Amino acid sequence: MLKRTLRRLRKKIVDSCLICGGSNLHCKCFATFSMYEKALLGGAPVGLIEHKISDFGKGQEDNQIINSIKKRWVYIIDNISKFIEVGKHLLVTGGHGEGKTMMSVILMKAAVLDGNHCVYKIFPDLMGIYLSKDNNPYEWLSLMECNALIIDELGMEIRSPAFEKDQVSKSKRFANHVLSRILKSRHDNKLTTIIISNMTKNEILEEYDEVVRSIIQSEDFVHMAHGGKDFRGGK
Repeated sequence: MLKRTLRRLRKKIVDSCLICGGSNLHCKCFATFSMYEKALLGGAPVGLIEHKISDFGKGQEDNQIINSIKKRWVYIIDNISKFIEVGKHLLVTGGHGEGKTMMSVILMKAAVLDGNHCVYKIFPDLMGIYLSKDNNPYEWLSLMECNALIIDELGMEIRSPAFEKDQVSKSKRFANHVLSRILKSRHDNKLTTIIISNMTKNEILEEYDEVVRSIIQSEDFVHMAHGGKDFRGGK
């Protein structure tokens, strides 16, 4: 069903809308889609689309750290239009199951409600899109030009058990190239990028190149460090 929905949406919304002739994702047809359809179009994980802010930290209402993190998220979500307007970026770090992707998708939904074009991708998929960009330039262009790009699972590409030792160094170099290309282009054009990773900020700064480090350490990047219970595993 998901594939059929995506095919239907993509058939309706292309570079020039087949319904009204409007351009890209800013035509009147796109405005009539439900939040669910818009989130699907942006690639957000289907299982997280219906979540609300109140779902974050359930069972830990007395945890001051969790409450502090939630307050920061609420502030950014409430001010997402301004956040995007000035080209701010967000780095979300923390362990598995700590609500990083869930809150980022909630943020994405708020941005879409305000009329922004948002795209969600895991980083290994971005690497594949980069390799095929000559054959599918529109997909790469949409990543470079969308109002907000969510990059999830940064670090997965260099920690895969499928890689042999000699492949790891090649993967790291390519990952650096793709990430620096994306970040530099979007940072220079003041387009919001949200990065989600199970790595710490220091680990990211050590792992990636000077271009990535410089941008992540700039005043335009807000760091949101999660910590606490694994919501998925109940630990």
